[in-house]
Amino acid sequence: MGVIGSKSAQAAPAGAAQNLQVYDQNCLSNGMVQVVFVWNPSSQGSQWFDITRLANFSAYGNQGPLPAQAYYTDWNLESNTTFYVRITTFTAQGPRVSDTLQFKTQTCAGAFTPPSNLDADVLDDYVNIDWDAGNGNLYYCVDTAFLQAHLLNLNGSWRNWGCGTTATTLNLEDLACGTLHYYRVWAAGNEKTGYSGVDSFVSPDCAFSPPSDPDATLLANGNVRVTWDAGQNNFFVCIDLALSQEDLEDLEDTWTNAGCGSKGTTVDLTGLACGTTYHYRIWATNFSDAGYSGTDTFTTAVCDFEPPDDLEATVIDADTVRFEWDEQDPALWFCVDIAGSQSDLLNFEDSWTNFDCGGADEMAEVTSDYFDCGETYWWRVFAYAGNQSGHSDVESFVMDCP
Repeated sequence: MGVIGSKSAQAAPAGAAQNLQVYDQNCLSNGMVQVVFVWNPSSQGSQWFDITRLANFSAYGNQGPLPAQAYYTDWNLESNTTFYVRITTFTAQGPRVSDTLQFKTQTCAGAFTPPSNLDADVLDDYVNIDWDAGNGNLYYCVDTAFLQAHLLNLNGSWRNWGCGTTATTLNLEDLACGTLHYYRVWAAGNEKTGYSGVDSFVSPDCAFSPPSDPDATLLANGNVRVTWDAGQNNFFVCIDLALSQEDLEDLEDTWTNAGCGSKGTTVDLTGLACGTTYHYRIWATNFSDAGYSGTDTFTTAVCDFEPPDDLEATVIDADTVRFEWDEQDPALWFCVDIAGSQSDLLNFEDSWTNFDCGGADEMAEVTSDYFDCGETYWWRVFAYAGNQSGHSDVESFVMDCP
């Protein structure tokens, strides 16, 4: 038995309790230790007695409210274990907290004690945890969590490993890679259970492999859907594009990228040039490593052809008309179609004819005895662009001869 201080009330200044001490420790028949605590109360309000194994009191047990004049309490605690205690007094001016007392309970013969001396050895693919057995430890679990609060409260990211093992070492596999883990060891005895202290480790760096099997599916309006198979720990990706293999690999000239930051395995590419062959590959990173998929190509769909617009006809004299228009999509050559009725123009019948076919200018001046003064004519422009072609809208004019 150890005796510190005196078990009697003493005067104390207003505010926090003073002189918090361990007055007595006694081993009990069940291996626990009865500990008596004493202090000088401030007598300025109700009191709470807080106790924990954690120096920062992030989780703790308590007793209260105790009367303002209370000056001692006793607790049955685990043998050979370090604890932290304090007194919080709720005064008219607010809570006042005493100094923290750190102490270790005495060792009792045959008493249950929790595991101690935790150690984590971080290897390439797993983490080995080992510890020293406490008294009366029959079997164990290793608890882990990403946050210490989760570990202590058994919620959130908390999980346990190897429950039931009788060894004092355990390999933890399939951990979240490159991540801080808090851990402790739980032990069970015949009648008691308990936890070791808390420690932490950072799991092995994330293994990395680049994406593979890129594939492209053509969509409408020149858009393309790119898909691929994810590699290991591809945290996010970019799609690299270029008009040549050399530009793609050298990241030069026609090279560009799209979809950067994507976390899935599909990206829709928009705004591509129609009817154009692109070289592409997928880049991915896990923040410590990065790499590319293999290279592939796709050719975007042929775009809808936009024929000429803004047609204008100007009568020059009884035999001559100047036709003008604006080219929209590039064309190799044009024809001016004319007819005496809209039906003949659209159906290429009877009065239909054409002029200046093969010209590349956005203007044709037609002189012909086809025209008669005072007659109305319908016309449009045909544009030819190789694998695409089309007619403009129909316009009309009256042959008002000068």
